[in-house]
Amino acid sequence: MRCMAIANENVFSEIVWFSNDPIEDLLSENLNTAFSFVKIDNEKTFFHALSAEDFVVLDGYYFDLAYQKQLKQTGATLILIDDLAANPVCADIIINPSPGVAAKQYQNEIAGIYLLGIEYAILRAPFLALAQQEQLIKEPGSVLICMGGADPANFTLRVLTSCLTAPFTRIHVVIGGAYLHPNPEYQFTDSRIKFHGHLSAEDMAALMRKCEFGIYPASGILLEGLAAQQQIITGTTAENQREVYRGHLSLGTVIGAGHFREDEMKSALQNLSSFDNSTNLIDGLSIQRIWKIISRLEKAQDLELRRADTKDLHHTYEWATDQNVRRFALTKHHISFAEHQNWFEQKIKSNSCYYYILEENREPIGSIRFDLIDSFAQISYLLGSAAQGKGLGLLLLQKGMNQLLNEEKLPEFSAFLGEVLPENTRSIRIFEQLGFETENHQVPIRFTRKQAKHV
Repeated sequence: MRCMAIANENVFSEIVWFSNDPIEDLLSENLNTAFSFVKIDNEKTFFHALSAEDFVVLDGYYFDLAYQKQLKQTGATLILIDDLAANPVCADIIINPSPGVAAKQYQNEIAGIYLLGIEYAILRAPFLALAQQEQLIKEPGSVLICMGGADPANFTLRVLTSCLTAPFTRIHVVIGGAYLHPNPEYQFTDSRIKFHGHLSAEDMAALMRKCEFGIYPASGILLEGLAAQQQIITGTTAENQREVYRGHLSLGTVIGAGHFREDEMKSALQNLSSFDNSTNLIDGLSIQRIWKIISRLEKAQDLELRRADTKDLHHTYEWATDQNVRRFALTKHHISFAEHQNWFEQKIKSNSCYYYILEENREPIGSIRFDLIDSFAQISYLLGSAAQGKGLGLLLLQKGMNQLLNEEKLPEFSAFLGEVLPENTRSIRIFEQLGFETENHQVPIRFTRKQAKHV
């Protein structure tokens, strides 16, 4: 569902879906854009179909580090949807909409872009539309219970039984298409209860829209409930929901019900009457944010990095003396050509300096430099005036870090280091998106990103 939510933005020129399950009908029902479906018997078929121009979206716990590294060997760009932050990865973009997650929790073997937190909630279009409405009118006292598609432990029955003692005016229960137990509809006579099954995204959004309360596991449906501006009770029905659950509790925007035991449900239901979450955490613009970054990475395919050499002396001097380029430089003094020439020649000859020129259509548009000092790779980067304001700074820094990590006989270092003036808000945002941590809030602000090993 999350992959389809991204695909439905209709930005990719072509969509090809690979699966070892016959899910073509499911895709046809949920995708609003053209796609091709490839049924595979093994992963080799998938890997052989990939090229360096492709973007791959993966969402699944079985796509481990070895799998990701094999995929990256094809040259494709990897977008990894993850909600664990517990395993090593090798991804160009990591999307984790769990609240409270931090980039430092990831061990990424390449320089990746981190899209973390609720502002990157991957929701289907009907729920994004709900989130963009200022205030939804609810049926007072109505609650919606949905505990997942298969619900193997039958949390649905447990939660519904607990709710019968609460003063709800209406109790809606959604049974997933893969529900493994006898239909509970015939076990209850309470007239407040209404059962639903096989709901489309539009139907589910319409039901959430009118229900004042929601009871869900700490999974994707919880984000849908928040988009529908519900007061929510949540808990865990599987181990992989634990960190998501903790993150939402830390925000104080849900009521926790632990593992939905009888005593935990009783306590949560008692707290529901005094709980008020009127903050719209989800603004409905999350997919647009994700696509903005993906679109930038598409531009990266037209950019090349190469090592700086003597022919770069003059245009690097132009950048060094352009006040628009240097307005956020840490040093402000006037640089003579002779001074720049002496400095430049030392840098390109130094064994501890890795100096790269960024080119677009073979024209130099910027540079990035890594000076290996002590245990750090200290970063300096710039874009020429004509290349500024296009979102290329993020690409330059990411490409530069990956270029450095692929250098042969690269000396070991423990961390990347960047220093930024407080007024340089774009660079601050770039370092944050690439998983750097703020080491201080002095002038300049110091950012570091640990680097355990080279790829």
